[in-house]
Amino acid sequence: MKPNAPPYTNAGLSLVGESSAGSLGLTGVHVPNRANIATASASMHLVNTDTHKLTANAFSTTVMPKAGPNFATHGGGVDYTYQNTVGANASVSHTPMFKQTDYSVGGNLNLHQTPTSSP
Repeated sequence: MKPNAPPYTNAGLSLVGESSAGSLGLTGVHVPNRANIATASASMHLVNTDTHKLTANAFSTTVMPKAGPNFATHGGGVDYTYQNTVGANASVSHTPMFKQTDYSVGGNLNLHQTPTSSP
C-alpha cells in the first residue's frame, strides 16, 4: 500500500539532566516547511525506595506550524511501582486551543526479570 501523504524529514535535539531526585529535559524538533516543536519536561521522585517508587512528571509542548497559529499542550501525571514488579500510572494533558483534555490511566506487570535485567 502506498502512503497517501508526502514523505518528510525532521531534525531534533534533546538535552536532559538527571539526578537521584528526578530529571529536567528540553527537546526541539524542526520539520522543514511544516513546523517547529519545543518541549520542556520535568520529573521528580517523591518516593524512591527498593519497595516503592512514586514519580510525578509534567510537560509543556509548543507547536509552531508554518501555516496556522501556534498552540500548546500541557500535562502531568504520576507513576507508582511496587518492588519493580507491578505498577500503575495516571496522567492528564490539555490543549487550550482545541479545548481538548485527555486522561489516561494504566498499569503494568513485570512477568520476568533476570539478574542482569535493569529494573
